[in-house]
Parts: sequence; structure tokens; C-alpha cells
Amino acid sequence: MAERTPVSIADLVSNLETAAKIARMLSDKYLTLEVGELNTKFNELVNLINGTKIEVLEFQNIISGKNRQIAELESALKFKDKLVCIGDAYFEMDAKGKPTGHANCVKCWENTYKKRKLVVKTDDANVKMCATCGQTYSRAETENIKKKFRLFG
Repeated sequence: MAERTPVSIADLVSNLETAAKIARMLSDKYLTLEVGELNTKFNELVNLINGTKIEVLEFQNIISGKNRQIAELESALKFKDKLVCIGDAYFEMDAKGKPTGHANCVKCWENTYKKRKLVVKTDDANVKMCATCGQTYSRAETENIKKKFRLFG
């Protein structure tokens, strides 16, 4: 489906003003208009109102999408300074500078700033993978990182 360029708020206001003018004209002159002319004006009014309603709903969807993007970016900012790439995965760092929690997908973090936990691949216990993007990692490597920090850190 082709993405339609949304109209501006000024266009919406203009449509509503035109609808209001038509409504005033109908209420002021409805007795002097012919039935055909009255029907034409009424249909024009209904079409303007319906078109404006659709455009308002499109704006609502755009705003909701922007709000989701803002929430995702705010969430990513919370982890920006906490996530550090060690070996082949991202880890949160504790107050002592040691990795804590689960290994997170490098691809998802670097491409979309989404923190995605690595899970053991169901058909290969030696491999961890990102359930979101499918990127695979050596299970031994990602699990040994925290052990190395405990031993040498």
C-alpha cells in the first residue's frame, strides 16, 4: 500500500471551517434552496467531515508511531552507557565494571539499539542465538566472558 502524505493541521482546520460554513449556509438558507442544491451541499458537508475524520485518525496513528519511537529511544538511552561489547556479545556492567546479566545480541544493539538476550539454540546446545534476528554466537565464548572477569577482575 502506497504511503499517503498526510495533510497539514492547517488543511484539517480549513476543511472544518468549510464544513462549518456549509452548515451555517444550510441552516440560514435551507428554505430558499432547491432540494437538489440542498442535497448537493449536504453531501459536500458530509464528505468534508468524513475526509477530515480520516485525516485526524491518520495523524493519530502518526503521533502514536512517533511516541513509540521516542519510548524505544529513551529505553535505548538507559542502556547506552551500561552495555559494553565484550568478546562477541554486549553485557551490562555492574558498579565494579564487571559484566552482569545475560549476553545480548551485538547485531540488534548496534543496528536498532534494542537489547536482545541470547538464548541457547534448540538444535545445538553449543550455540547461543538471538531470538529476534537469528544471529548465532559461540555459547562457550559468551558464557566464559563472565567467568574470566570473576577470575581476573
